[in-house]
Amino acid sequence: MQIADRPRAAASTVVAIVAVAALARTLFLEWLPGINGDEAWYGVNVQELLGGGTPFWHTGIGNPLSPLYSGQLLALSTIFEPSATVLRVPEVVLGLLAVALAYPLLRRSLGERPALIATLLLAVSPTAVAYARLGWDPSGTPLVTLLAIGCAMLDRPWLSALACVAAWSVHPTNVFAFPIVAAAWAPHGLDRWRACSDVTRARLKVVAIVACVAMVPVAAWAAFRVAGNPNTSLPSISMVIDRVTSPSLWANRAWGFVNLLSGVSTVLHISGPLPATASLSANVFIAVIALLTCAIGWPVLRAHRYAPWLLVGMLIAFAGFHVVAMDVALTPTAERYGVFMLVPMVLALSLGIDAAWARRPGVAKAATAATTALMVAMTIGGYFVPLYTRGGDAMTTYRTGSVEPKRAALAFIEADSRGAGSVRVVADGWWIYWTLRYLAGANGRIHVDVVPGSNMPGGTHPAGAVPRAVPSPERSYLVSFEGGTLPEDQSGALFTARDRVGRPILNVYAQ
Repeated sequence: MQIADRPRAAASTVVAIVAVAALARTLFLEWLPGINGDEAWYGVNVQELLGGGTPFWHTGIGNPLSPLYSGQLLALSTIFEPSATVLRVPEVVLGLLAVALAYPLLRRSLGERPALIATLLLAVSPTAVAYARLGWDPSGTPLVTLLAIGCAMLDRPWLSALACVAAWSVHPTNVFAFPIVAAAWAPHGLDRWRACSDVTRARLKVVAIVACVAMVPVAAWAAFRVAGNPNTSLPSISMVIDRVTSPSLWANRAWGFVNLLSGVSTVLHISGPLPATASLSANVFIAVIALLTCAIGWPVLRAHRYAPWLLVGMLIAFAGFHVVAMDVALTPTAERYGVFMLVPMVLALSLGIDAAWARRPGVAKAATAATTALMVAMTIGGYFVPLYTRGGDAMTTYRTGSVEPKRAALAFIEADSRGAGSVRVVADGWWIYWTLRYLAGANGRIHVDVVPGSNMPGGTHPAGAVPRAVPSPERSYLVSFEGGTLPEDQSGALFTARDRVGRPILNVYAQ
């Protein structure tokens, strides 16, 4: 008897999967990886709010703040001292909820087996694991997209719409998931349409026409606003034409999503380089599994109530994203713009494997085992091992040691300046500034400034806010990454934070 036929065994399996997911999302959370300055920005924002200051209500590039993340962070910050763990626990919670809710949310609509497979893959996905360990808004995307799609398939349109609103607040690029959500509800919509009388259908057609006509001036207004915004990242007409007519650009974008599903782009972003053969093999492997299982199980897949609709919704979302998104979207350091597709891809892969199971059980079982093994290998070997053993080789802000480097630098400054009533720390750039400012706290004796001329989207304080007055410093320090442009003479560091193999990451200088 299969697991899917035994509810108690299935429940035990889900509990075990959630336990594995919890371990992957909490192990060494305080220092692995190093704190991203974007994470610390949210922590500073909460500190300002709690301290009676003026917080930001949008990120530096204008995105709204997600209450799912900032609300939890606000509550935790009233209890605990600043730390990487405090910044990351809210997203750990959201990431674990995505895994824990996947099976009960998907079982009725997709079936027992695909719901279990999807739960397993979400638990070990290197992208899902890595994002659940980062305290910033995009990390909540897997949960909100899962809720939106799952509620749509359960014919809970209002709950699904609420999840869509939450998805937009988590990250605006999640609007590209809306066609997938609409497609997931389409079978129920068709059922309701068929049940309507002719009079009701006629009225609904009129309402739809009126709504479309009403949207024309709204769309025109939005287009003029976008055209008048010099900072917009939307493409020009010529770029749109190039993207639509170029097969190679379509292929490159599709390959970017394969990178996201395999976890290659996320590993490159956070942990460091992979051998070219490993990256290529992982991507080809998961692409072949997806295509092979769908091809074998296509008769079953085509007859599924939701699978064809989900695939159509994904194609529409993919096309919209390809035409509108930045060229660099889905590349390492920018793959967050495409995370809206992670859950749909996992669902499609799970449905494909399940469909193949009905025709070639051996192939489907091997595909399940191989996909799981690939994701586990990428999560452990690609993400954890480089960060744990070497401190990582990717963006400097993610590099780490046995103690998180920015925390180690601040601990040195606190000890070295003991007895000084006021201490000024000048941080070289965004990544260091926000992290040190957060860890130092809002009203302590250490005040953090940034090197003049640094790229600080949105500024260090909201427009109109008056920074608190600080006394003249008795001690002053400069903190910069190893190999940075400041100071010119880097031979006189008072302290150096190093990774686990002794390589320097961050230096503290007297100023």
